[in-house]
Order: sequence, then C-alpha cells, then structure tokens
Amino acid sequence: MCNGARLPVLNRFMGYLINFVAITLLFMGCKKEGNALGKFVGKWEYEQHKGFPFTNTYLPPGNGNLIVLMQDGRYERMRGDSLVFKGSYLIFNKEDCSPRNNKQFFTTGDSYSTDQYIVIENNRVTLTTPNCLADGGTTYYRRLPPVGE
Repeated sequence: MCNGARLPVLNRFMGYLINFVAITLLFMGCKKEGNALGKFVGKWEYEQHKGFPFTNTYLPPGNGNLIVLMQDGRYERMRGDSLVFKGSYLIFNKEDCSPRNNKQFFTTGDSYSTDQYIVIENNRVTLTTPNCLADGGTTYYRRLPPVGE
C-alpha cells in the first residue's frame, strides 16, 4: 500500500520534470535564433549594386545612403539626414527556386527595395534577389560603427 501511494507522486514529479526540460530547451532555442539574427542590427551604408540595370554603381564611404535595422524589428532608410522610409523588417528562412547556401530572407514594407536574401560577412551586408527573379542583382552595404566609436 505504501508503494501505491508513491506512484501518483512520482508520476506528477516526472510530469513536472518533463515540462521543465521542454520549456528550458524551448527558451534556449529561441535565444540562439535571436542572437543569430541580432548580428544584422545596426546602421548600414550603401556601397555598391551589381546587376540590373548594369550600371554597377559604387559610392564611397560617407555617402549617407543608409538602412538601419533595429533589434525590435524596426527598419529605416535614410538619405543623408532625411528619413526616406520607416517601417519594419523580418528575417526568416526561405527556400529559393534554385539551390543556394544562404536561406535567410529579408523583407520590409519598403516599396523601393525588393525582398532579398541577406548575408553578413566581414562587416558587410549583402542583399541578393531570388535566383528566379529576372533582372535582379546584389546590393552591398558596409557596417557603420556605433556613434561614439
């Protein structure tokens, strides 16, 4: 009779333990994703575009054509001191119509820019149109240091 009384307590304990482990793993997984996407946060200055209309425009540092990606999902496009567009952005995994190494997709409500795949390497963001988009291209942005550095 003593063992029978322990069984419901043991079952309840195991249920709590399983829930605790599952919730802990869930939060650990979310934290990793947030940190990975957080690497895109900051001010990025236009550097160059390669692709249609095949002008391959390069602008030197200090040109003032910026995109600003904030931790809370806000997005701004600036030209000098003027705010050109203000909205939000999302970065999520998306398959392309042709195989590609990077599947992180960047989208905003900005009618000026198309939805593109996003990569960051060596303080440079690369935005590339999907492979099946005719007349697409790649746009490069350099990271600007935070104010005061």
